Amino acid sequence: MFDTPSGPALKTSTATLSVALSCSSDLATSRKTPILLVPGTVMTAPVAYSWGYQKVLREQGYPVCMVALPGGGAQDMQATVEYVVHAVRSMSDTSGKEISVLGHSQGGLLPAWAIRFWPDLASRIDDVVSLDSPYGGTELVGRVCGPIDCPALAWQVMPASDWSRTLRRFPIPAGVSYTSIGTSRTDLVFPSPDATSLPGASNLTLQQVCPGRYVGHLDMLSDAAAHALAMDALTHAGTADVTRVDTAVCARTAFEGADANQGKLLVGLLTDLIDALFENEELWLTAEPPIREYALGEPGDTDLALGRPTTVSSVESWTSHHGSKAVDGDRGTRWSSSAWDSPTWIQVDLGTTRTINGIQIAWEAAYAEDYRIQVWDGSTWATKLQVTDSGGDNSVLALDGVQARHVRVRMDDSPCCYGNYSIWELQIVGS
Repeated sequence: MFDTPSGPALKTSTATLSVALSCSSDLATSRKTPILLVPGTVMTAPVAYSWGYQKVLREQGYPVCMVALPGGGAQDMQATVEYVVHAVRSMSDTSGKEISVLGHSQGGLLPAWAIRFWPDLASRIDDVVSLDSPYGGTELVGRVCGPIDCPALAWQVMPASDWSRTLRRFPIPAGVSYTSIGTSRTDLVFPSPDATSLPGASNLTLQQVCPGRYVGHLDMLSDAAAHALAMDALTHAGTADVTRVDTAVCARTAFEGADANQGKLLVGLLTDLIDALFENEELWLTAEPPIREYALGEPGDTDLALGRPTTVSSVESWTSHHGSKAVDGDRGTRWSSSAWDSPTWIQVDLGTTRTINGIQIAWEAAYAEDYRIQVWDGSTWATKLQVTDSGGDNSVLALDGVQARHVRVRMDDSPCCYGNYSIWELQIVGS
């Protein structure tokens, strides 16, 4: 009934993933569609849902599962998403049915990433509904991260992050009905509606049902209008439709059956959760985590540059910084050019002509603001992409089907910082 599991191998052990999933006892026997609840950052699933969505859905006879996110959900979403991938597969296999997913904040982002890069999930999911999820990032985080270290998750929900741009590059798979419910008047995810818009989804705001309504980010978990839209999506074919929602819900603050007072008490525990997060120094990074190989190009692409021969214009040290260090798969080693070498370049021989869909350059502190991606066309180096004001860190670039055997990164401008250029890792992905 379901497609065979496919996509990147999960790096987290099955035992760890299984412990993170808790389900009601009727998952295998209920006739109703099972629903997976995915919490947001620094919120446990019980804090987010036990008093509201889980309580009411159980009263209505739905089998419900909740997933616990590692590290409070503050680590790299490319690792956290594996918990959602496993949860969807486990629930659909146990129930024998397509499931639906409801997520708040990051809890809506993770399913969107999962269904793009694990193809079998599209056959296992009917609906995904998200509540105030920042698909386009939020300017609130953008005003904080950059000058200081931030958790991986925070870097990834900055506006125009590599994670967000990669997410939006690929379409929502056919067969999955995706509803994004945002609010044009809120306190955390903004500017709206751009911040909560996901290409290919039905992008709605509460104000389409209740004009002028103000709802905070955490209040989305109990809001009556948000619940009405969510349930409309979950109980009808396709996505939510605002014309089917009774505007009488606008007279209520919390949806019927939700214990809003208990919710406020539980949400008050966020202070302790946030304190624990701030005390975990391992979660704090100076830049956004690199995009994983599987997401750089098309599904199934691999790193064509890994271990391939390199040629460089110059080397700072032949004993430790030669060109092969940029394609060895180790972000602890690097190629570094000699000082004031201009023009500077590193080229990779892919062995045969290959189809190139994406490139990621992990720059060391000595990065290039302006550079070109070039390929050898048999007679000259042809520029396929000109990059300006790169800003260093990780440069994620889409090439979309360029045919080439020899690929070069050429740097012509004055070095930004140290008189030379240095790259931790150069990935060229394709097939």
